[in-house]
Amino acid sequence: MSHTGEKICFTVNALITHKDKVLLVFHKDYQTWFPPGGHVEKEEDPETAVYREIVEETGLTKNELTPIENKFEANENIFSDMSGRLLISPLYSDIHTIGPNREHVGLRFFFKSTKEIVVSSDDDTTEIRWFTIEELNGHKYNLRKHVIFYGEIAIRLSA
Repeated sequence: MSHTGEKICFTVNALITHKDKVLLVFHKDYQTWFPPGGHVEKEEDPETAVYREIVEETGLTKNELTPIENKFEANENIFSDMSGRLLISPLYSDIHTIGPNREHVGLRFFFKSTKEIVVSSDDDTTEIRWFTIEELNGHKYNLRKHVIFYGEIAIRLSA
């Protein structure tokens, strides 16, 4: 886990759905369920970071995912007059406190998965599972409100 700033760090999360479920991982340090994700490393763009975190925490590869993106995509090479490329865009971003004088800017990316079986290679992840909307809203897992919010949106967007 890399902190790139003294007070503010940028993070990415992947809201990944398969059929009518969203994927969450249990983070041992925080003792709660989150979408796969983590810090954007120094000199790393958010798209690279989100795909890196997905592979580490779920084993899913870019080829097994379809981004749920902005409906107004460029139909031409908008960088034909210079070097550049479009990055996938987060559908949501937020800022939240994680400790005294420290905040995370969360970039929330949404994907559909073609694969249901996932395996984490991340030492911070102790469990990984797919959640239905009913499970998100139930009391069994004691999920944080923002996890429920983004999880429900992911499932609805992938329907």
